[in-house]
Amino acid sequence: MMDQAAFEIVGEAGQWRWQLADGETHIALSAETYGSPDDARDHVERTRAAASTLSSEPLSDIDTQVDGAVTFQIQ
Repeated sequence: MMDQAAFEIVGEAGQWRWQLADGETHIALSAETYGSPDDARDHVERTRAAASTLSSEPLSDIDTQVDGAVTFQIQ
């Protein structure tokens, strides 16, 4: 269960990403890198907004099958 999940901005060699972590467990990592921490934070806000529109129906109640990588276009 995600009691303490939080977005974090991490960077290395001028490449910045966001990650969603729950303690030591990494839940998600941005596929793209950003030129600054502020750019990464802006993308976090767009990701939060997109996630807020998703159904709250438990995944166990949804019939799903994923056969490859899943990507989401965030505008």
